[in-house]
Amino acid sequence: MPDAFTPVVVTPISDPTFPWLGTDQKYHVSYDLQLTNASRLPATLTKVQVVDAGRPGTVVATLSSRQLVDPDCEYGACNLLRMLPSSNATDTVMPPASPEP
Repeated sequence: MPDAFTPVVVTPISDPTFPWLGTDQKYHVSYDLQLTNASRLPATLTKVQVVDAGRPGTVVATLSSRQLVDPDCEYGACNLLRMLPSSNATDTVMPPASPEP
């Protein structure tokens, strides 16, 4: 997958973890990311793709907007998107960056 310009900047905010073997017999890695809309316009997050670091063209997981924000989901792999300081996001629209004073 080629690099593309996007106003959304992604920054890891936690220390990397080592892979661990889950009960599904697959290896998992956990990390937190901070997404910042660097544009002066709103940006809508439609999906997040996880790629293999050794093969950047290989997508290993895709999180859809419904998994990121689903008001009807009480638990499980949904409502993964949070707004700072620490509340659930109500939708996948990221507000624009504040203009410099």
